[in-house]
Amino acid sequence: MPLLAHDLATKGLAVSPRTLRRRLHEAGYRWKRPRYVYVERAPHLAQKKGASPGV
Repeated sequence: MPLLAHDLATKGLAVSPRTLRRRLHEAGYRWKRPRYVYVERAPHLAQKKGASPGV
């Protein structure tokens, strides 16, 4: 939010990050950090070894 508030301030619209967060929340916008999850490879897929086709 601080970055968005700063960008808006450079365009002439001064709004605090807290107010911006509240207004976006009221409008239905949500923001979550991406969650990185290691997913295991499907067992039916062969592992690629880098060999040329037909070798």
